[in-house]
Amino acid sequence: MQNNRPRYFVHSLEKGLSVLRAFGKKGPDLTLSEIAQAVDMVPPTATRFIRTLEDLGYVVRDPKTKNYSLSPKILSIGFSFIENLDIRHRVSSHLLEITKQMNLDTACTMLDGTEVVYIERFRSNSVVGLHLTVGSRLPAYCSAMGRAILAFMDPQEAAEIIDASDMQAHTPHTITDKDLLLERLARVREEGFAINEQELLLGMAAVGAPVMNGTRVEGSFGASFPVRLLEGESFLEEIRERILNTAKRVAL
Repeated sequence: MQNNRPRYFVHSLEKGLSVLRAFGKKGPDLTLSEIAQAVDMVPPTATRFIRTLEDLGYVVRDPKTKNYSLSPKILSIGFSFIENLDIRHRVSSHLLEITKQMNLDTACTMLDGTEVVYIERFRSNSVVGLHLTVGSRLPAYCSAMGRAILAFMDPQEAAEIIDASDMQAHTPHTITDKDLLLERLARVREEGFAINEQELLLGMAAVGAPVMNGTRVEGSFGASFPVRLLEGESFLEEIRERILNTAKRVAL
């Protein structure tokens, strides 16, 4: 695999980043042997990487258990990235307005692999819903904001992401059939927004729309709410209008 990398590729950097990723996959506190196993390194090699990260302040070692964990310094990398995202600055004020005026949870996301990552989040007063924060992830195939991105991507790229997705049924309403999902994405492209009814969590629904930069989809935004609100005569029309108008205002 490494032989296929470009000449400029720094394999040691790749290995160092794999050590950091191990904490997200295996747990917040890991022994040296657990880290070595997670990244497929012999213990002496893993030791050099983990101690370098410790010297840099990104990893700390518990003096009692001898286990390693990520330090708060690691947050500086991710939050610096998020703070400077143009898409976040364009969308945030509109999301906050929707949350205040309609008392709905709102968020903005970007695609990462087969998932969408939250880069902004405003909470309503509702006690029901998914406990999500900036940095949280959801599967793109069954979330409204994920479908809003997939629908406006290059169709071949979207198909590859769907093929790579582990399409599990989170609820009895989750669409796990790829052909049916592609039909839904075609409908999203036609209508300009996606809707999710109890596919991630029973009792909850969501709508999402793309954030466009010319013909390229940068990310998505949307709102989530108790599914019972869809029973109201005017609610769906109101949130649909707000979402579509906002999509026009934040597009470049």
